[in-house]
Amino acid sequence: MPDAAWGQWRRLYVDEHAELRVLEIGKGGYSSCHFHETKSNFFHVAKGEVKLIYWVRDDEQLSLTCLPGGPPRSVPPEVLHQFQAVEDSLVYELSMAAPGKTMDADEIQRLKPPEVNDPKRD
Repeated sequence: MPDAAWGQWRRLYVDEHAELRVLEIGKGGYSSCHFHETKSNFFHVAKGEVKLIYWVRDDEQLSLTCLPGGPPRSVPPEVLHQFQAVEDSLVYELSMAAPGKTMDADEIQRLKPPEVNDPKRD
């Protein structure tokens, strides 16, 4: 399994339309803030607990808790997002090429997270 800063991953399947990976994310591990121009992501938590954070506008974020047995969470193309493991987790990530596009499994745009107005910080 290739290593990442947040844990390890393994590609289970890839073709011109889709890619399926299994992610092993250690407690406290988190991805970069990133988006994909040409693909959607779908996350299904098989074990553990993961927070999926979306930036819906430059000044607003949405955080969803993902648990085993819960619904898969989706992230459309061009939406800035990040995942964070609350506990050791096993996650299936399905990436699908946008309509009219070909899957580029390595396509990712990493960014610094935007400043978010957080009333708890005021």
